[in-house]
Amino acid sequence: MRLRVLTPSAVVAEVDVGSVTVPSVEGVLTAMPGHDTLLALLKPGDLHCEVAGGETGRLEFNIGPGLCEVIHDQVTVCVSHAEAAGPGLRQEGGQVERRTG
Repeated sequence: MRLRVLTPSAVVAEVDVGSVTVPSVEGVLTAMPGHDTLLALLKPGDLHCEVAGGETGRLEFNIGPGLCEVIHDQVTVCVSHAEAAGPGLRQEGGQVERRTG
């Protein structure tokens, strides 16, 4: 499943994930591969995702209000702001990357 985290000024993250958990206005929502089509209004809070593919681990972002769309194993999160919140991450030029070394 592909996750894209977008703000008005940047593509903050674009990564393959096994699951995504977001703070919707109706409660916490978790999307996994094969999830039905969904559009949810998001409130400020923490977005968590489990990295899929060759890498393992968890990414975390502090996000502002916005929208989450799930269609055909693609999750797009459009929010007012998003900042990396987990260890082992760095945010440079709006893009989040894993720290190495």
